[in-house]
Amino acid sequence: MQIEIPEATLARLADIQSREGTSPEEFARTAVEVWSQFSIEDRRYLGLVGMKMLLAKMRVYSC
Repeated sequence: MQIEIPEATLARLADIQSREGTSPEEFARTAVEVWSQFSIEDRRYLGLVGMKMLLAKMRVYSC
């Protein structure tokens, strides 16, 4: 399976790699490993927190 990654995401991964020395592959592998350890309730909560952060950011940019 191949996934197309948006340019903005690739740029962010390159930034993380240059600052922290973590390759995009290792970053993704770690994220999946951590995510898989969460319970369904934890994943749901994390998703809600992410949505709130996104909405807050959108409000800042729309002003």
